[in-house]
Amino acid sequence: MYRPFIHLIRCLLFTGIIGLFTPSYAQTACGNSPQAVQLAQLIRQHPQQLRTDIRCNAKLTQIAEHKAGLLSENNVIMHSIGRQTPNQLLRNKGYPLSAIYPMLGNQVEALAAGENNANDTLQQLLNSKSHRRLLLGEEPFYQPQNEIGVAYVRQTKSPYDFYWVIYLADYNRAKPERDYVVSSDYQHKKPQNTTSIRDRHKQSRISRPFMPTDN
Repeated sequence: MYRPFIHLIRCLLFTGIIGLFTPSYAQTACGNSPQAVQLAQLIRQHPQQLRTDIRCNAKLTQIAEHKAGLLSENNVIMHSIGRQTPNQLLRNKGYPLSAIYPMLGNQVEALAAGENNANDTLQQLLNSKSHRRLLLGEEPFYQPQNEIGVAYVRQTKSPYDFYWVIYLADYNRAKPERDYVVSSDYQHKKPQNTTSIRDRHKQSRISRPFMPTDN
């Protein structure tokens, strides 16, 4: 008579114990919600995706959720909210971003708002040239990025309602060595194939695409 009830209690206790040792959804998937995971999959499997391998990263998803919370709480869409660039944010929150990324820049983050489903959000992002280059790896700088994390947050009290944050990054790319030309003799001749420090700095910036500050 009481065996079904006892069996039910045992099942509930066992499920609860398992739950204690089961990581949260955001820690085990590409996104913090089913919508975020769907968007991550759409990006990874897009027919025009130029990256060959994009893995899920729980840390990137966690940081994306944090950023989405900041956006929704402040009713803005801004890459530099909190006076931190996206590159800074990843490093400060524990993601070991590759040394090739400048501190004060953004080559890792895409933001969207207003749409409540992944397909419409992706289309919104792909309509922006700079976001499209990042998401699909359309520039050589972006193509080594092999990890993704996505967050989706709904805030009904804000003017946008729905907020999306996407991170694409990598942590094992070394900073390239600068090419310095040293004369092989002791004559005070101007080297023929050297460039000024300003020109080298300009070329370095060109090789690292920047996302719009607020887009």
